[in-house]
Amino acid sequence: MKDFLLQQSLAVRTNVLPEVRKVVDSIKPDYDSVKHYKTNIIDWLRPIVDLRDFYVYPRNGITEGLDWWWGRSKYHIWRPPWEYQWVDYKRSGMAPHYVYQSIPSARDGNYCEVNSHVKIALDLAYVGSTKIQKIDIHKGVEKVFFSLSKPFGIRNIRTGWYFTRQPDDMLEPLTENAKYYNYYAHDVAEAVISNFDIDYVHKQLYNKQKNICKQLDFTPSDSVWLATTKDKNTQNLCVMEKQQEYVLQEYIMKKHELPTIHNFGLKIDVKELQYEAHKLYEKFTDVRTANPMLCDNHMELVADVYDNFEQINLTQPSKILPYESSIKKRLQRREEHLYNVPTEDYTGSYFEKIITQLKAPASRVRITKLAPGKNIPFHVDYDVNYAVRCICPIYGDNQVINLFKRDGKLEAYTLEPGNAYFLNIGYPHAVVNMSKSPRIALMFSLDGTADIEHL
Repeated sequence: MKDFLLQQSLAVRTNVLPEVRKVVDSIKPDYDSVKHYKTNIIDWLRPIVDLRDFYVYPRNGITEGLDWWWGRSKYHIWRPPWEYQWVDYKRSGMAPHYVYQSIPSARDGNYCEVNSHVKIALDLAYVGSTKIQKIDIHKGVEKVFFSLSKPFGIRNIRTGWYFTRQPDDMLEPLTENAKYYNYYAHDVAEAVISNFDIDYVHKQLYNKQKNICKQLDFTPSDSVWLATTKDKNTQNLCVMEKQQEYVLQEYIMKKHELPTIHNFGLKIDVKELQYEAHKLYEKFTDVRTANPMLCDNHMELVADVYDNFEQINLTQPSKILPYESSIKKRLQRREEHLYNVPTEDYTGSYFEKIITQLKAPASRVRITKLAPGKNIPFHVDYDVNYAVRCICPIYGDNQVINLFKRDGKLEAYTLEPGNAYFLNIGYPHAVVNMSKSPRIALMFSLDGTADIEHL
């Protein structure tokens, strides 16, 4: 996992906690109102930074605030190379100029002192993902920028604020008089800061951050979303030269935090589902033929079910990778998600209509058939951070039993046809078909945990 993270882009895209998502989802667009702009952001930020002497204007994210400011500024701008890349530091080098600085630092997510330069543009992107720690600003801090994109992960809504010690000649009349601003982003932002304190994200994720960093030999940053590492072969070099910024794994969901099964409550017409499946009945094939690459992970399991379990692929692999004996490496190359090319039987079908009711994209979509009187023995597949396994029985009865071994107990479930379920297959599980008919089901894997974050 460490090697996997080190190979990723340094772009930092944080995740939305389920409780934050719920608040955001409750906000509806206001198409018709014309309202005076009013925000509580200065009070919300005050435990960390006091901006009561500043004017504040809504912007669509920090980047737009920066664009607005430097596009109209007569001053040159200087930024260190590790700061936000979209700041136009090519204009730097001649006085008078501003120093652009982020606190916590975009370099490593840690707090630092405010630069003593006479003119400072301060970026607070990671405030809201740290514990409460004061940032003492001096009179030279003239411009400040903040958004909820980094701390709360709502980057696609583009919330943001631009703070300035002097009123902005254009934004003042635009915001205060014409009342031109993004009402939806504003309503979302105010709802978030009214429901969650400035250190809420840190309190929720701090222990997870520590555990991940311990496992990967990283050093936790002040921001819970970041960590640092240093090349052990060059440990005598300046830390500044070797530090790199890494996004921690997304709000990691553990199998013990989730139910064994969950009914998604999708809108499904079981008769139509059965009709569509019946039309494809002649296309069932054996497991090994249907699953190139994947069967090599569970050869003993495949041998046990080879004569009893068949399937119809509704998505095919985009490519077949060469054999790899290491299961760890096979997980890293995400073989399950390579089964993402829709077949003609899937595109525009009722199966697709069912699955696209869920938020996350689906891969390895198939129809499976377990012969009567047969079973799939106990086995473990993977954790939800790799993929989310879902099943929608098409034909079956209460003589088909799904078994799970969890916390020293044996759990048994029957699944109703026409319902789509999440299965927690990080636990040992098995299926026993004691009926006289085959169990036929629509099965698929979701790439992402968006549909189970509320569980």
